[in-house]
Order: sequence, then structure tokens, then C-alpha cells
Amino acid sequence: MSFSGDVRKELIGIIPKQAGEARAELCGIAAAAGSATEDGSCLIHSDSEELQRKFFTLFRKTFNIRNCETKMLSEGRRRFFTVDAEGGAADMVREAEAVFLAKRSEREMKAFLRGAFLAGGSLSNPKRYYHFEIVGSSEDAAKRVMDVMKEFSLPVRLTERKGSYVVYMKEADSISFALGLMGANLAVLEMENVRIYREIRGQVNRQVNCEAANLMRSIRMSVRQCEDCEYLREKGALGTLKRNLRETAELRLAEPNATLEELGKKLDPPIGKSGVNHRLMKLHEIAESLRRQEENIQAESL
Repeated sequence: MSFSGDVRKELIGIIPKQAGEARAELCGIAAAAGSATEDGSCLIHSDSEELQRKFFTLFRKTFNIRNCETKMLSEGRRRFFTVDAEGGAADMVREAEAVFLAKRSEREMKAFLRGAFLAGGSLSNPKRYYHFEIVGSSEDAAKRVMDVMKEFSLPVRLTERKGSYVVYMKEADSISFALGLMGANLAVLEMENVRIYREIRGQVNRQVNCEAANLMRSIRMSVRQCEDCEYLREKGALGTLKRNLRETAELRLAEPNATLEELGKKLDPPIGKSGVNHRLMKLHEIAESLRRQEENIQAESL
């Protein structure tokens, strides 16, 4: 099962105890997937039998009626279910929405978001990337969802996609917070575990990349130093150098893989890394000077 599926499975089992919360979750489902039929029934664009049972339960609890019925229907490849009641289920849901919009508590707004996600929400696998969205049944419905989410300071955005209006966000902290608001506590724990793993993996990768870059720089520097010292030896220049420079050049040629610290410990007397680096830089300057002189002589002979 996908991560979205796990979240829905967790949320579908939450049954509100208070009538206001039941009404709010009913309104959330309607905002994401609801519409009215010509005969006044409430139609929910979903093929989920679990959502059908929950919506029917919320409907009866909200309006305190038993004389209602629900049907799962299909039209081509599309499946949906309807709820009908004496007096018109669609009008009853609209009345519930008006009550919710006029006055809503924090608990009711959480229930509304839960219903909206169950009917029109999806969530990417946090192991890959972060994306949370709820598709509204209309532009106005999507804006209602967005307004409720903004009540919790969530950084939501609204976009149109293939004729549908989508409320979405991509920030990991905000997605985790939204899951907690809806009551998906197990999903929050799973997401936090994934986030911790990704952060640790990122830190390890950065450290490995940094160490690899440092190693490559050290290798390139060692190769250049050996080339300088070998050039000085080929040109017979080592014997003309000061004792400390000559010994450092000979040691570098003998120990091409040694670090500056290791070279410093093998010199007599031992010196630190900065001292070794200073001597090798001096040897590089001397080698470069000889190379330029040689180039000038060759140029003059042409």
C-alpha cells in the first residue's frame, strides 16, 4: 500500500464523537468530492466503499435521521456513490456547510481537513520527495479548503490542473503538521523517521564527498610536488639548494604518498605541516623559475 493509502486507512477509522465534528468532516468530504444530482441527492465522486460507509454514518449522525439510503453507482469507468434522504440530501449538506462556515471550532476545522483529504487528498512517499495536495470539487470548494488550512498557518497554494483546482504544499514540516491535525499520528511518526534517515544520509554523503574532495586535492598536490622535485633532480638543481630544501625534496620523492604531517615527522629535526608546506612551495617556485628560463632559451633558439 502507498503512503497515501496508509494515511487514508488510518483516517477512515476515526469517527467523530461530537455532532459538530461529524458535520465538519461531512463538509470536508463534500468540498473535495461532492456535487448535487438533478433529483436532489448528494453525489460523492469516489469508488471507496470505506468512504461511502463513513459518509453515510456522518450524514445520519449530523442530521439525526434514519430514513436515508446510499448507493454505489458507475458510469463508464467512473464510480461514485449517492446519498438520498427525504428533504433532499444535497440541500441538507449545503445547510451543514453554511453552519460550518459561519462558526467553526479548531476541532471542527481539523475534522473538515480529515474529510477533505479522505475524499480528494494524496501524499507522495516521503522517501522520494515531499508533496501534499487536496483536489476540490470546484474552485470555491478548493478555496474553502485552503482557507481552513491557512487558519493553521499552513503555507498552502492553489493551482488549476486539467480543469481541477488543487490545494498543495511541499514543505516537510508543514506536511507533518497537517497530518497531525487530521489525526494521522502513525503517519507523522513514519514521516519523521524518514526525515531523520534522510538527514543522516545527507550528512554522511556530504562528509564523504568532502573527504573525497580533500583526498583528491591532496593527491593532486602530492603529484605536483613530486613532479617539481623530480624536475629539480633531473636538472641537477637539488645539489645547489639549501640543506633543508634538499632534504625535503628527497624525502618527498622517497615518500610520494605521505601526508605533510608524516613528512614533517620524518625530517631531522621534525617540523610541522605548515613548515613542510612552506618548503614545498619554495621548491615549486624554484622549479617554475627554472622552467621559465628553459622556455625562454628554447624560444630564443628558434
